[in-house]
Amino acid sequence: MSGRLLARVAAGAVATLLLVAVLFFGVFPTRLLLDQRDDIADARQSIAGLEGEIETLEDRAAALRDDEEIERLARDEFLLVYPGQESYVIGPPPRERADFPAIWPFPGFERLVNGGEAPDG
Repeated sequence: MSGRLLARVAAGAVATLLLVAVLFFGVFPTRLLLDQRDDIADARQSIAGLEGEIETLEDRAAALRDDEEIERLARDEFLLVYPGQESYVIGPPPRERADFPAIWPFPGFERLVNGGEAPDG
């Protein structure tokens, strides 16, 4: 090999090593830094959402310390009444039963339509 060719190969190798060094010490850490910034921003957003949820739960806990709120919940959600009072629950009207012909070949469908009732007959 001639000296000039050897010098070019050596210069190419040095340039390649410099490029790898720049990538290793410059680009990769920069990319890592940008990824960490994104992670930090996501974590801050998550924290803000959780703080809002905590505030809502603290407000709800404060409301549950009020006797009127406890009574309202007991009456509305648990249908509780004071001794001597009567509670009435009005349900939906009863559904009319669907009648199928005696030769109807799908008894499971009839039970499904009639709300699980066994067919007459």
